[in-house]
Amino acid sequence: MIAYVARLAFGKLLVEDSRSFSSRPSKGSSARLRSCDSGLISVFAVRILDLLRLALPRPRRRSRQRPARGPVIVRESRRNERQRLMADDRDIGNDRRPWTADDRLDAAAFHRNHVAIWTVLEKFLRGKTGDVLEAGSGTGQHVAFFARHSPGITWWPTDLNDHHLRSIAAWTAHENLANVRPPRRIDLSNPGQLAEMNEGSGALLAVFCANVIHIAPWRVAEGLFAGAAHCLRPDGRLFLYGPFKRDGRHTAPSNEAFDAGLRNTNPEWGVRDVDEVAALAQHNGLTLAEITDMPANNLILTFERRSE
Repeated sequence: MIAYVARLAFGKLLVEDSRSFSSRPSKGSSARLRSCDSGLISVFAVRILDLLRLALPRPRRRSRQRPARGPVIVRESRRNERQRLMADDRDIGNDRRPWTADDRLDAAAFHRNHVAIWTVLEKFLRGKTGDVLEAGSGTGQHVAFFARHSPGITWWPTDLNDHHLRSIAAWTAHENLANVRPPRRIDLSNPGQLAEMNEGSGALLAVFCANVIHIAPWRVAEGLFAGAAHCLRPDGRLFLYGPFKRDGRHTAPSNEAFDAGLRNTNPEWGVRDVDEVAALAQHNGLTLAEITDMPANNLILTFERRSE
């Protein structure tokens, strides 16, 4: 390409210079030619450079990306955060996806919170025997993990969702757990169903409930506490895991956004306040014994029987 351009430039230069020399007088032509050698070479070089600039492709200018304006970034961040929260520690049962062909479901939140939750439960259950009921077992992954780490405890998983009940049974079979009873369907808004689990004998060592009362009407919380108060043995505990408000305020902006999303989905849903839950416990003969901070702005509220 460069050789072609050079020949083209040299040809054009000779034609133009021959025309210019043909119009000049012939006297002293050799001297003029010698004096013009350096000028001819200079003109020739300039002509080649000009044609090269025209023939060679120009480099593309890199477009400089302008940063998005502040409000756009903020809105995008808030939307992504809300979507993450809805799929994070606040899984709603119908959104959980099958993991295998044997009806087991996989909740992403389980992989993030089961160790932290078990750390709290294990402190109470260590060295004890008895029955523990999980209210709203979801996929069944939590109860399978807990049962595997507490062979002296008999676990009673429950749920209202048919897909969850099948998943609980599938996880129990997959883990070959002899200390997990078959899952039972329970509507927590009916305290009588929870009491029927142990035929009203008050023999439960503990009741554990995770991520339920904020994605359910308040009557579900009422039924849970009434049933737990009826079923727990004197030294029993009720463990309640999830996001909560404290003194009427959210503990993090992410919880506030999550709460707004829940209430938009169903006006009867929403993040509950610790004080209103504690008042409900008092009404049912239970008292708030401990509040444990958990990852992702969650809490575990531990309730025990109120001393007379």
